[in-house]
Amino acid sequence: MGNSTSSSKTPHNKTGSKVVSQKLVNAAKLGVLSLTEHQLKKLPAQVLTLSDLKTLDVSRNALTNGDTSIMGIPERMLKLKTVNLSDNNLHAGSLPSLSPLTSLQTLNLSVNKLGRQQQIKKGSKKPMAETVSAAVGHILPPLPPSLKSLALSQNSLPSIPPQILQPHLSNLKELDLSQNGITGVLPPALKVLTSLVQANFESNQITGLDAGIFEGGGWSKVKVLNLENNNITSTTNPQTLPSRLFTNTVLHDLKLKNNPMLKRELMEDFEGFDDFLSRRGEVKSKDLSGGAMANLSLCGLD
Repeated sequence: MGNSTSSSKTPHNKTGSKVVSQKLVNAAKLGVLSLTEHQLKKLPAQVLTLSDLKTLDVSRNALTNGDTSIMGIPERMLKLKTVNLSDNNLHAGSLPSLSPLTSLQTLNLSVNKLGRQQQIKKGSKKPMAETVSAAVGHILPPLPPSLKSLALSQNSLPSIPPQILQPHLSNLKELDLSQNGITGVLPPALKVLTSLVQANFESNQITGLDAGIFEGGGWSKVKVLNLENNNITSTTNPQTLPSRLFTNTVLHDLKLKNNPMLKRELMEDFEGFDDFLSRRGEVKSKDLSGGAMANLSLCGLD
């Protein structure tokens, strides 16, 4: 689960109404539709007729809050397993409830503006150029329990949307909240993500993890955790990285580069870290026996 990065939306593939029409015909047969880099400002109405579609990719376009066609996706495309809406111009409130999509497993919403709310001028239907921070409760719509992978990188999120902190998302394995504006200690409510394996919180303003995350089996399956480019210090009362992160999980890949702490402090002062080192060593040994290159750095710290 890598970071999504915004790039030029100049199309590198064929576009135009004829191309779209042919893709729609093919999608009806194959169950897969890719309209990435088509300079779309709205979803073609014909897309909603593809009731058997399994994969929809409309990334790298210019879809906005004004596209009412998006609102029809959960009503007419109930077999969707993968939806990619990344790198568009979607603000808070752009999406309808996705709960009806009970087969949806992968949702990519990275590189949008879901943490921002467009303002409407009085007496005008057009949004102002300026946007303001959105109310956290309106950033995301309700999500289906079938979801296994969720990407929300680069969305100006001020905190973790409450729609993610729901017990019914116990199947979620991959979560990407990198390059946002999340501040402070990650909350204990994250413990509901009991199937989480890989989590990316890179490039925020996070100062630590609450020990409550690891209660009741929370995060017990986490293997990879990216906390690079945050504000995590070596404070040990309480530990900014709780001992349960090292002892109650299967974590073997922890990324801490560009945090205000030293490798020595982590090794000497953090309770439970020896458990992590032992587990990491076992995984590294298996990788090396399989022909992988040696990586002797410790969590990216000096």
